[in-house]
Amino acid sequence: MCSRTGWRVVRLLVWLPAVIPAHAAGPTWAKKATAFEAKCLYDTSEHPGEICRPELIPSPDRKSRVAAVYRDAFTLKDGGRVALAYLRVTTPLMGTQNVELPAGFGKFDLHWFPDSKGFFLNGNNGGGYWGFWVWAYWLEGGTVRKVDVMRAVRQDMLASFPPCRATKADPDTCRELYSDSQYPNESGIDWSSDPAGLVVMAEVPCSSSYGGVMCQVKGYVVSVPEGKIVQTMNARELKDRWQGSMAFSMRIPDPPEYK
Repeated sequence: MCSRTGWRVVRLLVWLPAVIPAHAAGPTWAKKATAFEAKCLYDTSEHPGEICRPELIPSPDRKSRVAAVYRDAFTLKDGGRVALAYLRVTTPLMGTQNVELPAGFGKFDLHWFPDSKGFFLNGNNGGGYWGFWVWAYWLEGGTVRKVDVMRAVRQDMLASFPPCRATKADPDTCRELYSDSQYPNESGIDWSSDPAGLVVMAEVPCSSSYGGVMCQVKGYVVSVPEGKIVQTMNARELKDRWQGSMAFSMRIPDPPEYK
C-alpha cells in the first residue's frame, strides 16, 4: 500500500497562445507552501519578448521576499518557448541574489520558516513514485545558503528499514541504496515549534523493487541549518500530528516484511 495518494498523475498539456503564469494550482507536499511551476511555456509568435510572470512569496515578517522567475531556455518544434525557473531572493541585508534551483519537473513547493531566516523547497526529480527531495535555504551573512538537512534522516531510514533484509528485495538495487542520494523519498511538511525544527516525511518508494520495505514511512523533526534529528515519529504518529499540514492524504503502510 502506498502512503500517498495523487502522486501518479497523467497530465494533458494544451498549447495556449498566451503567457502562462508561474503560479501552480496548489502545493503537492506542504499545504501551507506556495507552489510554482519548474518550467513554463509561452508562444513567441503571438507574444514576442514576453516571459512567464513571476510568483512573489513574501517572508512572514514582510521584510524579505522570494520571487520565482523564469529564464528563457529552449525552443520547441512548433515555435513555442520553454522557460526554466530560478529564485530571486531579496532581503534588507543582502539586497537581491539569484539562486539556481535543483533539477526538477512539475511543481515546486516553497515555504518560509516562521522566523523569516530561511525557507524550504520541495520538488521531484524522479518518476511517479520516487525522486522526491527537500532542501533548506538559510539566510546568513548576506548570502543564501543551500543546506542539505536530510543526511541523518537518510542514514536512519537505512537503519530502520534495512533494504537488503527485506523479503523479495532486488539484491542489486538494495546494495546501491546505501550510496543513492535520491533515496528515500523526502518531503518537507511544516515547521515545528516544540521541538523546534523542520518537519519532514521520509518514505521508501512504493515499488516492488524494494520488496518487504516498500512504502515504509517515518517522520522527523530536524534542526536547521544543522540537520540534526531532534524527533522521530512512526507513520501513525506522523499522520496523527501532521496530516493537517500535508497537501496529500497520507496512508499508513502495511508492516515491513523481512527474510
